[in-house]
Order: sequence, then C-alpha cells, then structure tokens
Amino acid sequence: MVRAIYKLAFISFFMGFMILLEQYIVIGVWFEISDVHHETFSVAFFSLGFGILLGFVGRRAKTQS
Repeated sequence: MVRAIYKLAFISFFMGFMILLEQYIVIGVWFEISDVHHETFSVAFFSLGFGILLGFVGRRAKTQS
C-alpha cells in the first residue's frame, strides 16, 4: 500500500514535468503565465503529487503517535 501511494505521487510529478517539457519543446518556454492551458494542468498535477505526499505523511504520523 505504501509503495502504491509513492508511485501515484511520482506519476503525478512525472506527468506535470512531461507537460512542461512538451511545452518547452514545442513552444520554447517552460512556464508562461499568460498561457493558461499547459500551466493549469502541470500545476494541478504537481499539487496532486504534493497533496498525496502530505496526506500520507499526516496519516502516518497520526498512526504512529
């Protein structure tokens, strides 16, 4: 179960990075605030990954206490 949670967080970070990499290759810019399409999805994936990790750490700390 623990490995599955880490894998899901890693996949979320990886997808966010791949979206920005595709934008850099095609458009030539990593992150452009005026463009809403790619940035929205990449920030959503990064936030999902952080949320998964923070939720897992919070739950794990609560069970160990």
